[in-house]
Amino acid sequence: MENKPNFFLTSSEIIPTLSPRKCWIIKKLMLIERRDYSLLVQIEPHIIGARINVPKITINEIILVSRYKEQSLFPLSELPITVYACIVKEENRENIPISARSLINLFIGEIYETNNDALKAITSLTERGKFF
Repeated sequence: MENKPNFFLTSSEIIPTLSPRKCWIIKKLMLIERRDYSLLVQIEPHIIGARINVPKITINEIILVSRYKEQSLFPLSELPITVYACIVKEENRENIPISARSLINLFIGEIYETNNDALKAITSLTERGKFF
């Protein structure tokens, strides 16, 4: 995509740390079990599934679900926001609306306003010895 990303996604949960991904909102989603919005986003660069224990797939789109009810994805509350990064189970791809039970949680991530903010957060965690 050529236009400016809406935000940047990274994760301090994955080792080695997931470098920031540019994110563009495709659409907002409502999960059956929740009263807030989730977001379907396109990410760049893609994530190789084997790196996060999902072999044989390349992930270009991801569903972000806020981890904490105080943090809203639509409208965006103050960044950073902690999110569950998910994909839809293959057998549930055509189901609308989406149920949380039809999602595979890949990792817990954080979204930041800028690439620089995401890099600073990763560096801060790494310097405290979180990743070895």
